[in-house]
Amino acid sequence: MKHGIKKAKFKLGQDANQALVRKLVINFVQQGRLSTTLSKAKVLKGEIDRLVYKASQAKESDKNVLLRELGDKSVVKHMLTVVGPTFNGQVSGFTRMYRMGPRQGDNAEVARLEWVKPINEPAQPTEVVAAKKTEKASKKSYKNKDRMTQLTQLTKSTREKDVKRVWHLIDAHNLVLGRCATQISSLLIGKGKSTYSPNMDEGDYVVVINAKHIKVTGSKELEKNLYQVFWLPRRIKKRRHTTDCMQKIQEK
Repeated sequence: MKHGIKKAKFKLGQDANQALVRKLVINFVQQGRLSTTLSKAKVLKGEIDRLVYKASQAKESDKNVLLRELGDKSVVKHMLTVVGPTFNGQVSGFTRMYRMGPRQGDNAEVARLEWVKPINEPAQPTEVVAAKKTEKASKKSYKNKDRMTQLTQLTKSTREKDVKRVWHLIDAHNLVLGRCATQISSLLIGKGKSTYSPNMDEGDYVVVINAKHIKVTGSKELEKNLYQVFWLPRRIKKRRHTTDCMQKIQEK
């Protein structure tokens, strides 16, 4: 029986309920507004009033309580430096709640929480420092670009002088098409050379002879199984044949 129980409880367990309320408080402090179910909003309103009052007092014990319950130093700092001074001298009533009506889907009652007063963060005088940093970064970027262009020009000039091209003759008789193509491509781009680098013209010259006698398929293709399907009145019957068997069937 629920005699004497005034606090709303969620069916998640003690630890899960505490984690849920902590996450809701953190999201509300970061965003300044929050929409959730009515039962969660009621619990959240009381929790925020208690924590904001401690932030407005700004004692050492209150700071420890905020760190222990929230666990996020950035949120605690925001509450002590921004939220607390805004509501200084006020005991409660830091938030207001609006009922938004039933939610579409599960028909749960939805409420919206927001601050009573507008909370304005203090302006940070970092514009001059940021401008100086951007100027330094731009100067460094220009220097790096000039250096990279000089290096690329030097490497191109040296490589064009040092590149030695050789003629290769490839007999494609009884060679497999795929392997022959990879061999030719590696020779054309100069992949086997010590001075190889991608996107640079350092390859050799290639001449291919007997290309009409090249094999289109390799041994793996010949080992594949072919299936011959026969349609019968009540079932489908399959017969497996190798390529040799299929050639014999076609010859007959």
